[in-house]
Amino acid sequence: MVNHIIQLIESFIKKMESRESGITHRAYFEMIADELNTLDTLCFAPNDRYEFILARQNIKLQSKQAGFNYADIDYFINEFTTIANALRNYGTIHNQELPKNFDFIQNYNLKLIIERDYKELVHILMPDGAWKSSVILAGSILEAILYDQLSSPKYNQQALNCKSAPKSTDENAQKIVKKLENWKLAEMITVAEKIDCLPQKRAKSIDQVLRDYRNFVHPLVEIRSEHPCTDAEAYMAKGGLDGVINYFNSLEIPVIS
Repeated sequence: MVNHIIQLIESFIKKMESRESGITHRAYFEMIADELNTLDTLCFAPNDRYEFILARQNIKLQSKQAGFNYADIDYFINEFTTIANALRNYGTIHNQELPKNFDFIQNYNLKLIIERDYKELVHILMPDGAWKSSVILAGSILEAILYDQLSSPKYNQQALNCKSAPKSTDENAQKIVKKLENWKLAEMITVAEKIDCLPQKRAKSIDQVLRDYRNFVHPLVEIRSEHPCTDAEAYMAKGGLDGVINYFNSLEIPVIS
């Protein structure tokens, strides 16, 4: 995907080292700067992003200069070498092995989304220290997992008949059970525990930070709740999520349809 940029950089490094003539140095800076601007920073490994952003900006600024100072050759060789090394790992973060098994998810399309989001959680958000985003995504993944389980033939009818199932009022002022897709995560957890979809010990271990994870989306609600979103909350959220994943993985794996 980025091999052509690496080749372009390596060609320019050789040109600077040997002071070859031909394409001007400014032209190389412009070509490389244009190519680097097309790349997504989040596709770099977390440890490479900072160096890449700085080096890319320096190259962009140099591409706008009228001339090239040969006294700066060693500096720019180092900058381009840094970028070339980072580019060799570009995109690999999305190809890393998924650290959890989600074969227990019965809805295939939902499984793909859960796998994508979990990979983003463990390979991007947590390593980057994006604590609030980590909590929100962990809660979203747990919600998707419980929705899959409660909508399955094994648990769906029990969930809808459960006394704890959330209800709304219809046009005749009658209480009716809400559609499952409209349930809050806390309601899913409660019902899942009541119908033995989740064991009581596992349901109780899900910290409040996950039950009310949507509160973190709204800054004012987060302030009023006096519940900060730090590394502690993020690791508790991921821990609660992983506990549920481990539990479902310990059960008999259904056939995905």
